[in-house]
Amino acid sequence: MKKTIKKSILYTMKLQKKAKWFIEYKGVKTKYPILQANDVHLLASKKVLMLIPHADDELIGGSQLIKVFGSNLKAFYFGFLGPIPPKNSAQIRLSELKKSSEKLMLKFYASTGNHSNELTEVIRDMKPEIIALPFLIDWQPEHLESGKILDQALQKTQQDFPSYHPQICMYQISVPITEEFITHYLPMSKVDHTLKWRLFNDVYSSQNYIPAPRFMLQERLSGQFLGYYAAEVFTLTSYSDWRVCLSKVVEYDIKNFYLDKKIGNIKKIRLASQYLSKEFLT
Repeated sequence: MKKTIKKSILYTMKLQKKAKWFIEYKGVKTKYPILQANDVHLLASKKVLMLIPHADDELIGGSQLIKVFGSNLKAFYFGFLGPIPPKNSAQIRLSELKKSSEKLMLKFYASTGNHSNELTEVIRDMKPEIIALPFLIDWQPEHLESGKILDQALQKTQQDFPSYHPQICMYQISVPITEEFITHYLPMSKVDHTLKWRLFNDVYSSQNYIPAPRFMLQERLSGQFLGYYAAEVFTLTSYSDWRVCLSKVVEYDIKNFYLDKKIGNIKKIRLASQYLSKEFLT
């Protein structure tokens, strides 16, 4: 009896959250398509290295990116697990990433823990023209850590290859890239969008606490700004410009803006992202 009541309460709470997010989503005005953004298909001939801090980042932030670039895209998995990972978390998350990669036809290198040196070796061997990683404006410290490690690896690479200057492509996880900072996108139809999140639910059972409906509504907003049903969105910039932005974010300590407290409100997190992007990315 107690279990039934508990399940009923949890189900009611989920419905309440969905309703709350939908109201917030409806409260964001999407006035016109973003004219400055480009379809990522235009870059599909380039070699891409995708950085995956956590298993599931590749699917949330770049499922369409992986499909478009195909064999031209490889990934580097850091294996971060958060501050207090459950028992056997490393094996479970790697296993889930393998399942996701099989579905997406993604080849990835799994770090053994020596992140900087291993990433440097991968970059030197591959010489990617574009390196993709999570958006700099983020509440998750391990996403920022992946950027700091990338910077170390690129600095070491440029000691031997001084003319090597890849572009940096930031992809969206939980903090939205707002319309002013979207440079590239990949549209999703309703079917594409449904299949993406169905795959997430099928593969990442360890992450069933993630509020997928909220993520989906942010992607719907991105799509509507671009004139589509939904979209994965990106900010593409030069390594030198990205490095300046990285140093600003690291120096200030973005935790002071309490993004983790605003992430649950679709409208508030968009306003916070817009403000911080103007502060640190321009």
